[in-house]
Amino acid sequence: MAANTIRDLAVNYEGIDAEIMSHLTKESGILQTALAMPASHNIFHKYKKVTGLPTWSVREIGGSLTGVKVEREIYQSDLKMIAARQEPDKALCDNWEGGAAGYFNDQTLPFIEGWGQQAANIIVYGTNSTFGNVQGFPGFWQITNASEKITHETGTSGSTTSIFAVKWNANSCSLLFNKKLASAGNFIKSDRLNGGKPYMSTTSVTGPAAQPVYGVLWESYLGMFSGSEYDMARYDRIQDAENDKPTVANVDKMLDSIKADSNTILYMNRTSRRLLKELKDSKLELGAFDNDYGMFLERWNGVRIVIDDNILDTETTALD
Repeated sequence: MAANTIRDLAVNYEGIDAEIMSHLTKESGILQTALAMPASHNIFHKYKKVTGLPTWSVREIGGSLTGVKVEREIYQSDLKMIAARQEPDKALCDNWEGGAAGYFNDQTLPFIEGWGQQAANIIVYGTNSTFGNVQGFPGFWQITNASEKITHETGTSGSTTSIFAVKWNANSCSLLFNKKLASAGNFIKSDRLNGGKPYMSTTSVTGPAAQPVYGVLWESYLGMFSGSEYDMARYDRIQDAENDKPTVANVDKMLDSIKADSNTILYMNRTSRRLLKELKDSKLELGAFDNDYGMFLERWNGVRIVIDDNILDTETTALD
């Protein structure tokens, strides 16, 4: 699968000291592997979808043909702005090494991590009001609901997770970014507010209380489009409980439902991967001289397995 990923396109912030965020960081395999392409019109993407193939005829010599055409429709996917406003106290910035500029530079890594988690959340849960963001774009759940490419287990609502099979393709299924910002080195753009000078920010909705601050507006655009019912499928209601664990037959059924190929990726969290490993474990045999017990699972019949910690173990039927 050629082309860039969102990770490839993010601004390269070199020279920033590492910070301890392992207790907050969520691994996002989706952002590391999903195909990304520029939106046709920066903040929205238009594409054609063939809705009917031309009908061919068989004729004798001297026979006639009826005129036919390709049926097409135009679709549009909108990108959404993912943004954050940062307003630290003026005194804090003034006493920071390097002043306000140094303070904001030191804040870059946490803001990039926060952006990644918000982006991955919307990609998975989309506009769902419980798990996603109603201001977002349709995610894996909404797309698979629409195509009805769904396989169910029988786990208890509130204690389940899902596996997604996604077939990235530049012609039909991709993440979308704003090429105007990206080409200017601003995949995630940060603007100093008020010309970089301090200003008063209201701190109370009940009175005139305010504090002096410096401000930065962080913003980027992200979207996703899916033009084929064979782009992605979902295997849901999986739970670490008897009779609710994933089965070989159901994983294969999900992959077959989208005609999985070399571009297909299986996205899941660590719970689902551990449960899939149990399937392998039940078939594992060790000899008398084996001294290494291993259940490494990287692919499912050739389809790559990728972990994303933003896929939850607490999904409910509110997503259906």
